[in-house]
Amino acid sequence: IYNSRLEAGIADLLVAERMAPLDKEAYNLRQAAQYYLIGASFWQIDWSQAIYYLGQVYPALANLRDGSMTAAERYRRSLIGLADQQAAQGDYCGAEQNYRAALQMGGNDPALGATATAVYLICYPPTATPEPTQIFIPPTSVPDTQQPTPDVMQTQAAYQALCCPAPA
Repeated sequence: IYNSRLEAGIADLLVAERMAPLDKEAYNLRQAAQYYLIGASFWQIDWSQAIYYLGQVYPALANLRDGSMTAAERYRRSLIGLADQQAAQGDYCGAEQNYRAALQMGGNDPALGATATAVYLICYPPTATPEPTQIFIPPTSVPDTQQPTPDVMQTQAAYQALCCPAPA
């Protein structure tokens, strides 16, 4: 299985299991290889099923591979395939999520970044910038008499009552 011969490795583990129970590592490895092959069988046929099965494999065994590509790369390309399909059907927000997931996995694909950005802008269009409004700020200076006016005294008293009520 580790040498990219998944079917032969699965067969070997099935024979070994007839002789004695498999340990946890061998059982999980066989299960991962089976899921990889099932996911690969949905390749270009049903992207969501490919994503489901390959999504079971790549987090634990990202470098598990058949003759052509790793589980992680096959999963990433499945995300892109489903996103392309969703965008073609007008589901831009669903496509945006899958493009973003594919981009987060890495890879150097400038065209994918441009496509993901375009779909993002369709799904989340920019809003217009509101025009600033003028806010009247009353002057804070005290008249020349240095004595607060009744309006200022009333405002200060109201603030004092809200801010700092007298202890009971």
